[in-house]
Amino acid sequence: MPTTMEPPPAPRPGWYDVPSDPAVRLGLYQPQSFDGRLLAGTFSFEPAAPPGGYTVTVIWKNHTVEQVVGTVTRDSPSMRGLLSPPDSALVASTCPRGRKSTGTLFVKHGDTGEVVGTSATEAVLTGGYSWEVTYDECASGSRFLPPIVLQREPRLELAHCLTLSRRCADTDPVRVVSSDLEVRDDGVSLTTTFVFSDARETPSLEVNGVALRLEPRTIVYPRSAFRPGRNQVRWRMGSREPWEAVVVLPEASFEPKFPRALRLGAPFTLPFREATWATDYGLYLTPGDAHWTRAVYPSFRGIAAPLEGRFDGFPDGRGGIVTGTWASARFTAVRKDGRCSLSQTEVLTVPIER
Repeated sequence: MPTTMEPPPAPRPGWYDVPSDPAVRLGLYQPQSFDGRLLAGTFSFEPAAPPGGYTVTVIWKNHTVEQVVGTVTRDSPSMRGLLSPPDSALVASTCPRGRKSTGTLFVKHGDTGEVVGTSATEAVLTGGYSWEVTYDECASGSRFLPPIVLQREPRLELAHCLTLSRRCADTDPVRVVSSDLEVRDDGVSLTTTFVFSDARETPSLEVNGVALRLEPRTIVYPRSAFRPGRNQVRWRMGSREPWEAVVVLPEASFEPKFPRALRLGAPFTLPFREATWATDYGLYLTPGDAHWTRAVYPSFRGIAAPLEGRFDGFPDGRGGIVTGTWASARFTAVRKDGRCSLSQTEVLTVPIER
């Protein structure tokens, strides 16, 4: 007798097939300068840091000669070395016959010279800010310089190549630090942070193969742009390989409902229908007809139904509280999938009794 095959269960809401980030953190280098001529520093290493030597170098401004300042190992993590820019890189400093120069720091690992850290510009790398080491014959005293993150990161080699003023090929694909999608009453909000930005190209979004227009002042897209359930999300940036992932949207309401009005100084309970995909729930109260301020309004979190708390009114910005006759309650369910998150928000109103 033929048997009927059951269809495979639909995947629960969340992110799937998210590309892994090739960057691996190896540790931290905290540099320190002394009298404008000596560079010191201490390394701290993560378990993922490979053995071998870690060499600190400087590429001086407008020069392509790289000076080795010092080398450390995991067993001997401190270093001290003299800064020694070439004469052609020096310019006048602030004291008589004093000279100075600036350069970019790099940290290299092992015999291959793999670049694992740099102070290069944020136009090439993500996070932090630009800074250079300074050689100055007029300086005195010591100061800590910004720390350098040690990591295996493909764009560090690009930073090294550009600092040497060579012809460099930037073939990195589109890479994403985080992507947060929120299903709301008025549409779908998608907030994405990229590992780097290409000054020549603006990121463009496709959902299920359809390009979505990026509005300059909003990140909320029409609900119709997304299908119930599975959606293919693709970010493009010029000719780079795009970033692609799948996000499965929730299709049912949590049906949050206050059984009674809020009362100042009294506890409350918010029942709702739990879902297996959500790992965290939140409630955020804001005044409905009372004066708004810049104060922090009450919020409550939990991992299961119901959410419970106590309503103590809304700060008025002057040390007191206000209530009004009703509040706006934003209920949110959240799921984190690595660097991506999915949330569903439902907004309801609740009366306030005096």
